[in-house]
Amino acid sequence: AAHAGEIDGIFAATDTLAALCLTELRQQGIGVPDDVRLVGFDDLPIARQTVPPLTTVRQDIAAGARGLVDLLLRRMAGESTESLVMPPELVARETA
Repeated sequence: AAHAGEIDGIFAATDTLAALCLTELRQQGIGVPDDVRLVGFDDLPIARQTVPPLTTVRQDIAAGARGLVDLLLRRMAGESTESLVMPPELVARETA
């Protein structure tokens, strides 16, 4: 395997970057996930369309936005509020 052992895995900040990495790795003759594991972030539609389909991390952005607005309104009303924690969910596909 080309470059085996140099890089075990890549965690890309977005699925778009992960898809670009996947294309470049393929052009370099590096197999995913055989030589390098690859994980994206966001679970965008592109994650299901890559070959192989991209393993990614999903967060419920709509729920997070609603929670942040709620916290903001409560803080503006003078209330002491907790922090918002958005639990991530690993969507295991075929790149990791």
